[in-house]
Amino acid sequence: MAETSVSVFAGPSLSLKQDVKERTFDNDGNRTDVRILGSETSLRFKEGMKMTHFFGSGFGIEGEMYHGQVMSSIDTTGDGNVNMNIRQDRYSFMVFFLFRQDIHRKSVSSLYGGMGTGMIYSDFEGIGKEWDYGGQFLTGVNFNLGKNRNLFFETKYVWAPDVGGGNTSPGTHLKTSGNDKNNLATHVFGPHHDTQLISFAVGTRFQIGK
Repeated sequence: MAETSVSVFAGPSLSLKQDVKERTFDNDGNRTDVRILGSETSLRFKEGMKMTHFFGSGFGIEGEMYHGQVMSSIDTTGDGNVNMNIRQDRYSFMVFFLFRQDIHRKSVSSLYGGMGTGMIYSDFEGIGKEWDYGGQFLTGVNFNLGKNRNLFFETKYVWAPDVGGGNTSPGTHLKTSGNDKNNLATHVFGPHHDTQLISFAVGTRFQIGK
């Protein structure tokens, strides 16, 4: 049976290992120097909302909007001490294809998973603001709260674009990048879309139609 629902969610978000690159350009826009800075990211939160439509018990589509933030701490002097923090805000607009398995055992109503892609607006402190594409994979479980409500838990793997790569004006600029060691996104999506994020979310789903 077809059904439509809307959801709100929130939870912690963490970027996997990043490289922050300090790049220097001459007056002609040629790169004259690049230095990879030590970077550590710390846990922050994400929140969002989505609309989901299942055509039957097994297949559906979903539109999602969310804001997520992580903090990157870097050493720009090379002395081993963090001396700069970069707040990384991302606003994502994505469409997913979902698959669901109904369970109907005690409080658990279903398990689901899927993948999607869309656009990410990045606003990084001290680096810049950019639109680019990204994507994510997700898995989750629904718990019954009542006739038309579910509580759900989700885990998401997000691949996001590098930020700052388009700035080739004279001077020294920072650019974020996913670390390419053991990085699935580097091999699948390329070196400019390989920033990896992991998030966990809890939310409430409201059924609005069948």
